[in-house]
Amino acid sequence: AQRAASRTVRPSSFETAADAASQDEDLKRGDEMPGRLNGKVALVTAAGQGIGRAIAQKLAEEGFVVGVHYHQDEAGAQETLEAIHALGGAGRLLQFDVANRAQCRTVLEQDIAAHGAWYGVVSNAGITRDAAFPALSDDDWDAVIHTNLDSFYNVIQPCIMPMISARQGGRI
Repeated sequence: AQRAASRTVRPSSFETAADAASQDEDLKRGDEMPGRLNGKVALVTAAGQGIGRAIAQKLAEEGFVVGVHYHQDEAGAQETLEAIHALGGAGRLLQFDVANRAQCRTVLEQDIAAHGAWYGVVSNAGITRDAAFPALSDDDWDAVIHTNLDSFYNVIQPCIMPMISARQGGRI
């Protein structure tokens, strides 16, 4: 089968190792790959550990400047930033509560004014409150909804118009 001239996504976990190896060979030959965007900036929420840290590090490997977001775990976010620097990447820390709309707007608008529009935003923040539904308290329900659902709006809303105005594409 003949390969497409360009690709728009990295291999997913559902593709075979042979597909990934073939793509790595393409990169060694210098074939263009849209994911390698040196200097573009991407914000990753909850980047201080786990999946968020892995995403932030992968974006740094791909040449992105990474906004490492955290709410309370500054030490974890700092570790992520240090790992990005160890990879030869660049980034900055941003602290805010994704469930707090006003705080998101203030911090993100200040950051955009200082550094320009984000190219990409990864809405990774999320929490669980493990309990059987009948035992779930109102406060736990609200915390999950505000963090897992409202946070998408709270973070993306202040970022979207600057992203559109920058006319650089962009990804959410």
